[in-house]
Amino acid sequence: MSRPVLRLLALSATTIMLAVSPLLVSGSPASAQTPKASASPAVLEVQQLHRDGTAISLSRSTAIPLSQSVFTVGVKCGWWSGTVQWGGIGIPGDPAWLVVTGTVFSSCNSHTYVYIKYTQGIFAKPYVLFAKTGPKSNAPANFQTSSQSGGHYGNITIRVCSNRYGWTCKAHKA
Repeated sequence: MSRPVLRLLALSATTIMLAVSPLLVSGSPASAQTPKASASPAVLEVQQLHRDGTAISLSRSTAIPLSQSVFTVGVKCGWWSGTVQWGGIGIPGDPAWLVVTGTVFSSCNSHTYVYIKYTQGIFAKPYVLFAKTGPKSNAPANFQTSSQSGGHYGNITIRVCSNRYGWTCKAHKA
């Protein structure tokens, strides 16, 4: 093949790769996020739900990877099970965001409490209660925050406590 033909083939292959690359970005399962087309192919929109069921949308740049952790943490008679997702770098063009979705359970005659702590940039946020449930029940345990300044989120820890057999707690880092 001649040199111009090889160059044209290489250029065509590059164009195709660039056209489909936004479709190849993977973050989390389809049940946790829905990629949507936007004005810029370099941005994906992540949809999550508030505690009341209304949808929120958070955008992230494909240049910064989305992080995700799926786990269960619990103590005697109580536990939380869910997903922690975070991304962005915390500037106006790429806001930092943190979304926690899950369920808190109590299998005994006690209450179960779910707390979260994290850092944003160099600032450490203390544990904050974001969900609880009563005896022998379960409830949605969701949390979200975002910021256009202050840096990215990290060192995210979910802590579950129960008042059964005295006060017991266990934490898990996402």
